[in-house]
Amino acid sequence: MAILYDILLITAMLFFSLGKVIDKRLLHGISSRQFTYLTFLVDFIVVLPLAFFIELPSFWALALIASVAALSLITENLFYRGVQLDELSRVSPFEKFTVLFAMLFGLLFLNERLGMFQYLGALGLAAGGFLISFEKPLHNFGSFLLHNKGIFLVLLSSILSGVINLFSKFILDLFAGFMALLFFRKLFSALFALPLVRAPTAFKKWGIFTASKVLAMAGLLLYFFVLSKQELSLTVPFLAIQPFFIAILGKHFLDEKVKLLRILGMALIGAGYVIMKIA
Repeated sequence: MAILYDILLITAMLFFSLGKVIDKRLLHGISSRQFTYLTFLVDFIVVLPLAFFIELPSFWALALIASVAALSLITENLFYRGVQLDELSRVSPFEKFTVLFAMLFGLLFLNERLGMFQYLGALGLAAGGFLISFEKPLHNFGSFLLHNKGIFLVLLSSILSGVINLFSKFILDLFAGFMALLFFRKLFSALFALPLVRAPTAFKKWGIFTASKVLAMAGLLLYFFVLSKQELSLTVPFLAIQPFFIAILGKHFLDEKVKLLRILGMALIGAGYVIMKIA
């Protein structure tokens, strides 16, 4: 069964990556803010069938989930804006910094403790990010900011994602199962986004947009299925291969270049992620 689970996880990462490549192409014709709002509306439609398999959480659980949903709107908008400003294969590895921030918040607020491997993994993440950030010739701090604005936005998104993971962990431990959390988070996000959508009929590529959301949701469900069947330490390291899929797909479908420093940076980030999650 272990080989089957590995195949399912690789398939999930491929689905995630294909969805992000499609999103990158679609972001050329729409603002990141409106793209975020439309994403949450379509995401809710995709998860709607889960309503038949969940129980209604308590009022306080719903209030916390609504807070997470509101924060998700900001987080996703920052990520999509970062993707708009830079190459997808360059900014996507910085999503993995969510692990670092989530562990940091766990250390500060949940009394969790980090061991030597967690610190080594954090060092790998930082070193990988350094290589990717400095792959372009930079002469001063202003030039650095100019060439890395997309990375900074994705990093800020990762910080907020760390906060979301902290709240989600609290909700899962005390109030609700993962399917209820997923469904009501998408529901509240859609409710928050609905009044903010402007001229949705002007968006002409609904078919491929919906396909990207279906791919992302299929990947998420596959990932959760495997996570429910085997240990966390055997499952989450597969997330580290997603930037490599994105780099390959980005080269073929987005005409992005795969540079040596980017490959080394992704390798360090992937290794750091695996070390932090296995230990």
